[in-house]
Amino acid sequence: MLQHKRQMVVVLLTALFTMLTSACQKDGVYKPEKKLSKIHLETDYWQRDMIWNWDGNLLNSIKVNYSDDYSDVFEFEYQGQRVKTIICSDISGYKPVKYYHFHYNGRHLSCIEGVQDTNNEEFPQRPCAKYTFTHNDRDQITEIQV
Repeated sequence: MLQHKRQMVVVLLTALFTMLTSACQKDGVYKPEKKLSKIHLETDYWQRDMIWNWDGNLLNSIKVNYSDDYSDVFEFEYQGQRVKTIICSDISGYKPVKYYHFHYNGRHLSCIEGVQDTNNEEFPQRPCAKYTFTHNDRDQITEIQV
């Protein structure tokens, strides 16, 4: 169950990050003076803090605090202005490190492939997720296959 929640967090972060970095800047569109730095989520059962760290216009990392002693960190690597890899790890070291590799077809995001570290020297990583994107003729994502 925790594995599924972690994958959903990655998908939601990716979608939010894509919206933030690909949004058009037109007259009448809100342009904040400060970049997003923290999101607080709370329900009747749990609360989370997401701390966003930036280097200019590029997002370096997001730290998700689940409790006082447990946090996930999502680190972003770039090729130019495009996300190349998101590295997901937890500070405690309980969970294996995951890598989400972004693939592009021209200017379109075509696929995100996830691999997870293992403790096996013969097979140090195993696939853990794959998301394939379909675009329409207006460059909009119309379908995500999981």
